[in-house]
Amino acid sequence: MKKLSLSLTFLIVLVLGIMATPQTPFVEAQDFSVTISPSSQTHHPGAYVSYYIEVEASPGFSSSVSLTWISIYPALAVNKSIEPMVVTPPSGKSAHAILTVGIPASATSGTSYILTVRGSGGGITQDATATLSVQDTGADFCVKTISAKSMLIYPPSGSGAYYLNFTGIGSFTETVTVSANVPLAYTTTTLIPDTISAWTSPTTVTLTVAITGAQVQPGSYPIEIYSSGTTRSHIDYLVLVIKAKGGFTISASPTSLSINQGDTDFSTITVTSTSPFASPTSITWSWVDTAPASGVTPSLSPTTVTPTSGGSKTSKLTIATTSTATKGTFTIMVAGTCYQLSDNVNITLTITSAGEFTMTASPTSLSIAAGQTGTSTITVTSTGGFNSAVSLSFSWVGSAPTGVTPSLSAYSVTPPAGSTATSTLNIATSATTAPGSYVVRITGVSGILTHSADVTFTVTTPLPTPDFTMSVLPLSASITRGDSGTFSITLTSTGGFASPVSLTLSGQPSGVTGTFSPTSVTPSSAGSASTLTVSVATTAPLGSYALMITGTSGSLSRQASITLTVQARAGVSPCIIATATYGSELSPEVQFLRGFRDGTVMSTFAGSQFMVAFNAWYYSFSPYIAQFIASNTFARAVMKVMLYPLIGILHVASMTYNAFSLSHELAVLMAGLVASALIGVVYLSPLAILALALLRRYRRITLKMSQLRMLAIVWVASLLMVLVGEVALLPALMMASTALFVLSTLSLGALTVATALLRRIR
Repeated sequence: MKKLSLSLTFLIVLVLGIMATPQTPFVEAQDFSVTISPSSQTHHPGAYVSYYIEVEASPGFSSSVSLTWISIYPALAVNKSIEPMVVTPPSGKSAHAILTVGIPASATSGTSYILTVRGSGGGITQDATATLSVQDTGADFCVKTISAKSMLIYPPSGSGAYYLNFTGIGSFTETVTVSANVPLAYTTTTLIPDTISAWTSPTTVTLTVAITGAQVQPGSYPIEIYSSGTTRSHIDYLVLVIKAKGGFTISASPTSLSINQGDTDFSTITVTSTSPFASPTSITWSWVDTAPASGVTPSLSPTTVTPTSGGSKTSKLTIATTSTATKGTFTIMVAGTCYQLSDNVNITLTITSAGEFTMTASPTSLSIAAGQTGTSTITVTSTGGFNSAVSLSFSWVGSAPTGVTPSLSAYSVTPPAGSTATSTLNIATSATTAPGSYVVRITGVSGILTHSADVTFTVTTPLPTPDFTMSVLPLSASITRGDSGTFSITLTSTGGFASPVSLTLSGQPSGVTGTFSPTSVTPSSAGSASTLTVSVATTAPLGSYALMITGTSGSLSRQASITLTVQARAGVSPCIIATATYGSELSPEVQFLRGFRDGTVMSTFAGSQFMVAFNAWYYSFSPYIAQFIASNTFARAVMKVMLYPLIGILHVASMTYNAFSLSHELAVLMAGLVASALIGVVYLSPLAILALALLRRYRRITLKMSQLRMLAIVWVASLLMVLVGEVALLPALMMASTALFVLSTLSLGALTVATALLRRIR
């Protein structure tokens, strides 16, 4: 038993190791990024040039970030500065700094230099680079900020000034016009002077920025300074930081809510200013600890409020639940943020059981002549505030009579709280229905609530009644996405029937539409026709569907079933099982699987020939499995667990492919070897261990390592066949040899692990 325990532990660790392969496309870490803009600047020797640095925090990151100069390559002795050297971007937002570089007069004209700046904070380090190109030594000008390059002002009436020195280089004599771009509403800018024509000495330009309204949004903003002469123009950068004065608090009323399943309630969120705070404040909600599994939808309106100084503004938190909402007590945190200011409040939410409903039928008994139709009204009554949807269906109590077609005018009804909703039960009999008494049961289901009502009907001897029949051809058709197909409907009069029959189509999936021409037909004894055109959109789900054509005339109703198969257009091979499992062809998992297949495997001769054989096998059964998975929530959950190791294995195979990427054919062969072996070990070795253990216990048969020699010979032979197929470029040989190579690798991987583990157990 000790050996068995150790062996099983080894297998579990191996499987968990593969499942733990990093799935980077699906995880968002708390981090920050550093970028330098513009990515490239050009100026003269002896000039000053500026860039702005943007530090953007991911959601959840809230540490300060220190900015340091790292290097310039090729090496050059430059004057450089970063201001400010420490920034604190709010979570999910940005902060800015200015990098200024003074180019020495000795810099080599025509050389491009790489500048590197590093940001460090929260245990994370990020580097950013930009290019500085030194151009010719002709006459030019440059701008140097002689005041602070980063300025902090406060709304609603703050202002400040920057001082810029404009200096000529060489014998520069052009007139330069200066303008500024502040990307922020409710601000004004003034440049004095805004034109420079004298260059015998530096000219100081004063840029004044003033706030004109309390609506200004606090944050960090880069300012662009445009300087344009006849032949020379430059852009320089400054930083403006808007920070709200005072602060705010956030509160809720009430701080606890108790809601029945299917009901809606709300809490008023109040943002109160601590004078003189009067800035726009963003409001968000999030679950604290455990969130309800389903059926609970919080929402805020509005999501941004601006309280007056010393005043307050409100937002409404609405909690909507469904009849199947998860019951229990949960906590919602509502947070308010304004640049670096924040506050929050918690609200306790208790979800309790929904109300009830009852069902009755009137009348509860009917007498119907064979070939005629009888009706009964099904009433759903709300009690205890119940107001959720009730799904209705019917079933037979005892044996089902021949030729009887029950139907409901509505298969889902929603009674208002304290009121009722109804659906009409239609019981259509035929001339072949045997006289007798029968019982049909109508069942209503809403969440965990279920009730029913029985209707007894007695079929009497049929009376001669005008009627009609309906047939359709073909009974089944396959239509490619983006195309359409037609069905012919024939309606034939019996017993002198001569009334119009309205045609409708039901049961089609999303993306599939049907049009009748004409939509109303008067049957004749020789048969009258209508044409149904079915159009399939490119987004329609693949699979087979049962569609119902219904012809209705007064109380008479006839139906005909057709089967529609939606298929992919030729040349497109969707991952239909993965798509059904993850719910979309655009999910990261499906995109990875398709990318590995199309971008890696299909890009090689060996891989493309293997996929011919694989697709013939895979698409022979996958549409049916995908249809089942798409309609079954539990099956989707199971398939996600089963596909997770496969995604990890294919990540390992992808890394193997990259390691051998100097030869794509060798790389795909090695990736196939790794993937096949690991799939055999993870998915097939547990089955092999069970089978070999049963053979050893009941048949006294033990598989030895030496007995795997024949399978190893087959594996070697398949590998040689692959090499021959590669050299001779024989598609048929390559298709067969790659399929044999994959199958023998799967078998060897599973049986080798199973045999080795069972030897340790003996």
